[in-house]
Amino acid sequence: MRKTILLLCLISFLGELNSQVFYTESFESTSGWTLSHTFDDMGNDFCKRDSLTNTAFAGLEFMISGGDGDFAIGAENTQSMEPGAPGDGVVILELDPVAITSLADLELQVSLACNANDKNYDDIEADNGDFVIFQHNIDNTGWVTIGEFNSTDSLSGDSELFYDIEMNGNGGEIGDLPLENSFKDFVMPIGAAGDMISIRALFRMTSETEEILIDNFRLKQSEGDVTPLEVFDAYRTSTTTIDVVFHEDVGANATNTFQYSGISNLATATIQPDGNTVTLEYSVPFVLGNGYTLVVFGVEDLAGNSMQGTHQYTFYYNDTEPELVITEIMYNDASGADSLEYIEVYNNGTAVAILGGLELEDGINFTFPTSTLAPGEFVLVARNAIAATAHYGLNFLDYGGSLSNNGEQIELVNAEGATIDSVRFDNDLPWPPGADGFGPSAELNSPDNDNALGANWVASTNGLDPLDDGSPVLGTPGALPGVIVPEVQFFENTIEALETAGSVEFMVSI
Repeated sequence: MRKTILLLCLISFLGELNSQVFYTESFESTSGWTLSHTFDDMGNDFCKRDSLTNTAFAGLEFMISGGDGDFAIGAENTQSMEPGAPGDGVVILELDPVAITSLADLELQVSLACNANDKNYDDIEADNGDFVIFQHNIDNTGWVTIGEFNSTDSLSGDSELFYDIEMNGNGGEIGDLPLENSFKDFVMPIGAAGDMISIRALFRMTSETEEILIDNFRLKQSEGDVTPLEVFDAYRTSTTTIDVVFHEDVGANATNTFQYSGISNLATATIQPDGNTVTLEYSVPFVLGNGYTLVVFGVEDLAGNSMQGTHQYTFYYNDTEPELVITEIMYNDASGADSLEYIEVYNNGTAVAILGGLELEDGINFTFPTSTLAPGEFVLVARNAIAATAHYGLNFLDYGGSLSNNGEQIELVNAEGATIDSVRFDNDLPWPPGADGFGPSAELNSPDNDNALGANWVASTNGLDPLDDGSPVLGTPGALPGVIVPEVQFFENTIEALETAGSVEFMVSI
């Protein structure tokens, strides 16, 4: 795992360029700042000053873009065993004191970006949590925290790094802004006045997957709220309504229906009492199984700051729970590359199933497009739909990811998250061992039987076209298995023999 921090700075006085900003630090020079620890293993673990390029900071998981100046301070895996790394993983970057006599309403502005592609930051509440904390010290009265960037798994879901507005250790609450791949400005109020101020950043990255860039520590006098409005979340609340939640209170133009496009028949946009939620009411209900994309743009906050760009919210409306059953799993075909891997889903009910918006998750990630499935029919999804269609001669849909050859969970849920079917297959008994790389798929012996029980699954005996090297392929994709010959499986390494009128009975499980 890789976790990286980059901090960029340039010392200059910008009074002539911007009357608000009076000091900036961007590390173009080696003076004006100190770094508590420096180390570099020339690839994965480092804390150093270097040029602002992916070549200099080898191992970055995203391309550096934006930012000012040519140099950066980068840190990755600060709990490294490299000489010079801190024992507790905490690195301190401290700027030299700056005179602030006669200045009031101060703010610290920092530009940050992170590797938003790989969201695996450790919860700050953990002993080895990841964080970036900004502090000031005015006239040597002590360090005061003015900004925290952290993650909370239970709130952000996939461990994103957020600007924790409330500084309560719960990055990911409403109002907290996520870091992105491109640079974004964050403003932290200082407030207190004095003669001299020191600024420092404390940070810890505990492994090798996450990366953060920090460009330009800027001290400035407050110019009020200049942060662009952002959408925090959006979700469907009924068959005719969607709630759009912004990171702060919105202005009057949030009620303009033309700010919300992509879905027709929008009747009203109403600001809720909390001030940051807008409810969109549509005159025509959403259609079961259909997908929709809402585009939000141009909405302003109370200070008149407009959104930058657009926000898209894509969803399916499908709260049905049809009688669908996972009936066949080819999880480890004989190719060794799992190119013919597939899952079969069967409609075991008496009504047409609306598939649009249903999802296969856990082991794989797949959302069914707008479609239906009649009673007694099958739908097939594959890791490589092109290869599966070519070999089996049937239509397959393509899913993301791949099934583990050691077994894992497959869950079929509707668009609201309700479970329709769930199977945890395995490559060990009581699941059929023949399905583990020897050619056969694993088949449910009857769609009426409990597919959560491995004893109800068998290795297919239906021969299909072999692979080019002659390796067997056995399965019944798109059909129920024929006559099933049960496998005799001994669960113990001893057999109990009972003498009964001259015969011997063996106790086995089938």
